[in-house]
Amino acid sequence: MDNNIYEKILNILQEIRPDINFTSSEGLISNEILDSFDVITIISLIMEEFLIKIDVDDITPEYFDSVTNIVTLVQKNINHG
Repeated sequence: MDNNIYEKILNILQEIRPDINFTSSEGLISNEILDSFDVITIISLIMEEFLIKIDVDDITPEYFDSVTNIVTLVQKNINHG
């Protein structure tokens, strides 16, 4: 996993929800830590930060359920431009 991407994702998440410790949180969607508005904001900030487009097919609960999964999504989109 790319630590630079991980740190940037953490910063984005903490900007949106400073009340959550994302380094130890799993089940961000399944445990209702993040809601749909949070996800939309995260997608927007990720696309802006990494200059990527996220395909609508990749906007799934699984990709947004943990920081690691979000990093995977970003790496996938960076690699496939």
